[in-house]
Amino acid sequence: MENKYKELADFEFNEIDINLKETEFIKEYSNLNFNGFFFVKTVKTDNLRLKEYLNSVNKNRSGFERKAPFEIATDDAKDFIFNFIKNKSLKKLHLSFYKDDDFVSITQEYNSLEDFRKVPIFDINIKQLKKQLYEIAKRGSLYKHWNLSDSFTNKIISDFINILFDNKKCMIFKLADWSGFDEGLYEGFMLINLNTTQITFFAKDEYFG
Repeated sequence: MENKYKELADFEFNEIDINLKETEFIKEYSNLNFNGFFFVKTVKTDNLRLKEYLNSVNKNRSGFERKAPFEIATDDAKDFIFNFIKNKSLKKLHLSFYKDDDFVSITQEYNSLEDFRKVPIFDINIKQLKKQLYEIAKRGSLYKHWNLSDSFTNKIISDFINILFDNKKCMIFKLADWSGFDEGLYEGFMLINLNTTQITFFAKDEYFG
């Protein structure tokens, strides 16, 4: 099977600060008491080939599939994600929920390009992202309710997204668990600013017990 994104594994990514943790949404969400963890982190590389790769990702699906509320990501998009999370430098950035796991590790079940295509990853737009983040916020955490008003919640989510995407050129993927740590309360997104080629993870998980 052709792997056109395999060089992604060798790009050097570094964590960067785009002030997301200073947004009201992240401040408020961070105040929830999680039986587990959540993180928001942004990475970037100086390798100019990333922009070429992003621009080459095939997102076209059949007309029938486009009618679904959430579109299943194309195999080509999943190939990009697979090679990106295999990147060696991401291992240094402590993308993890718990002490003994690693967000970018892939369980043996999905640890090949062909098998990773079976992971239910969805391609969503900004409107859908806003709705998803609103629903996630309103659910709160296992031990703490979200007490902000609906209107203020929508406002701070919009402000958060405006910092992420300084224009409308973006790719957004709703992720599924590929590492085998999903306790049933997993939420994950990969948020890509196509203008700056910054890639942000927003992810959380909790467990009962």
